[in-house]
Amino acid sequence: MGIREETFYEGGPHVGDLIIGILLGLTIIGLPVTVGAIVR
Repeated sequence: MGIREETFYEGGPHVGDLIIGILLGLTIIGLPVTVGAIVR
């Protein structure tokens, strides 16, 4: 038996999340955050 998860929101990222993710992408440390923001 698997664990049932309940999803509350399925949608795109907040505009601010995307902008901050892209700005952090300019640094090596922020690359995973940027990829996550773009993929969502």
